[in-house]
Amino acid sequence: MGRIRVLPDDVVNRIAAGEVVERPSSVLKELVENALDAGAGSILIRVEEGGRRLVEVRDDGEGMDADDAVAALERHATSKLTPASALDAIRTLGFRGEALPSIAAVSRFTLTTSPDGTGGTRVVADGGRIASSGPAAHPRGTTISAADLFYNTPARQRFLRAAGTEMGHVVEAAIGLALSRPDVGFRLDHGARRILDLPPVTKLLERLSQIEGAPAARAAVRVQAERGGVSVSGFVLHGEESGAARGTRRFLVKGRVVRDRILSSAASRTLEQMLPLGSAASCLLVIDLPPESVDVNVHPAKAEVRFAEPGKIHELVRDALRQAIGGSPPLRSASPSAGAVIGAAAEHPGRTGLVDGFRHRIAEATGLYLSSHDDRATGSTSAGATASGAIDDGEGLIPRGTPAVVGHYRNGYILAQDEDGLILVDQHAAHERILFEELTDSVEGAPAPTQALLFPRTVQLPPKQRAAIDAIPAELGRLGFEVEPFGEDTIVVRGVPAPLADTDPERLLLDLFGAAEEEGGRSLSLEERRRRMLSTAACHAAVKVPAELTPEKIGWILDRLLRCRSPLLCPHGRPTMLRWAHRAIERRFGRP
Repeated sequence: MGRIRVLPDDVVNRIAAGEVVERPSSVLKELVENALDAGAGSILIRVEEGGRRLVEVRDDGEGMDADDAVAALERHATSKLTPASALDAIRTLGFRGEALPSIAAVSRFTLTTSPDGTGGTRVVADGGRIASSGPAAHPRGTTISAADLFYNTPARQRFLRAAGTEMGHVVEAAIGLALSRPDVGFRLDHGARRILDLPPVTKLLERLSQIEGAPAARAAVRVQAERGGVSVSGFVLHGEESGAARGTRRFLVKGRVVRDRILSSAASRTLEQMLPLGSAASCLLVIDLPPESVDVNVHPAKAEVRFAEPGKIHELVRDALRQAIGGSPPLRSASPSAGAVIGAAAEHPGRTGLVDGFRHRIAEATGLYLSSHDDRATGSTSAGATASGAIDDGEGLIPRGTPAVVGHYRNGYILAQDEDGLILVDQHAAHERILFEELTDSVEGAPAPTQALLFPRTVQLPPKQRAAIDAIPAELGRLGFEVEPFGEDTIVVRGVPAPLADTDPERLLLDLFGAAEEEGGRSLSLEERRRRMLSTAACHAAVKVPAELTPEKIGWILDRLLRCRSPLLCPHGRPTMLRWAHRAIERRFGRP
């Protein structure tokens, strides 16, 4: 007897589910896309335990009759693709007919639907097998619930994260879908708590305002460019200068929320070049192009696309962002360090400008430092490494002895010299490192003492954190905050960690929530959260760029930096100093 056999349908469906259904947010995405394809004008999402226990999507779309409701659970059964349809001209969000059977294969699944509201059908499936089907009352539209996700595949269930982490992914997926269709109303409930309530609007900027807040939307910079039948539109939102986060990058291609390295690379590199170092700018870009110019059938969950001409897409996104940022007063004035650099970039769009030049040297200096096999405290580096002349052969980054201050460059960089060479110190990064080590020492080994606020402050939480509002006080309490819930999306801050008493608690908490929720797909530990909080606080309290400093302050920063345990990097990993050896400078001028 041969060893080749055809797998049973239930095994095939569970294998397919592993490609389509990664986590609760994947279920949400597939069900909402089906609702949008069905012409829904309003979508209600209900989630329990971050989606691990339940993901339910109700819509008011066209619904299905009894035969279609049962057929929808068959693999590759779809109403969106006919034998005559072209795969290179797909105009619907779904088309493979894999989502519903894949979800049903790994959950306790219920589908209730009606095409007209006068009668309806309910289909119940358990682990992919239909358990029952029959008439059921339901208004026009469809409700699908997937309970106990991966209950029959324990290996997959073990890879799910904590409910708060999974809920963060659910909220992000819902936000992306809501941005893709501003004309559709979205509601998201986590248990009894309302997380999102987004009535339908007519413009993308109005939907952005609902999600990011009116002040952020008013300061948003419009992006608009078109070339060769391809258009790029959307907005850039400029955040405070902070090392806590780089901001979000969201991309919509033909109405789909996608991940794409071409788009991500073009947007991230351009924003880094055009905006100040550490700026947490976010962008939302909508790419519209002919259906035959993009392949949406390259990823099982339709989360990625492939462009026919990726180079042209990259160039168009880059040029659109450069044009928008270069001519934008809100972005130029949003940060005190942005004006001169962005203004110069606007006048010379083909050049990367001062910030990018320093960024390039900083990246090389960081690579040199991290490639060293010697002890950090000695400051020695691998011999023979160079950074475009910025670091000479065999020279250490850490100055020997006490360097002499030479000057203050562009109100942001301290120039100094020692017996080996010229040193350039980023005053903000250096002060961050100093403050971070002071704060770390003050809370080492024990919860930070709490300093009561004279006037309590209210902080409105971002959508991702609203689901966990009841757990937030205990979490922050261990970090030295005194907070309590106040309504569905707000907390009252009555005390802050004593070492951070001079820091704006609202900005600190929002940065902490935004940056510390998750890193690399895992929840951060208490110690990691504490470190992130302290590094964020140090960033807020450090001197800015540009800022005039007295000679005494310049000397103090230089002296205290060299006393730090890790003087070469700020808490976020950016170099604090560059150096040029005397002999490297002399060689540049042709001296022997």
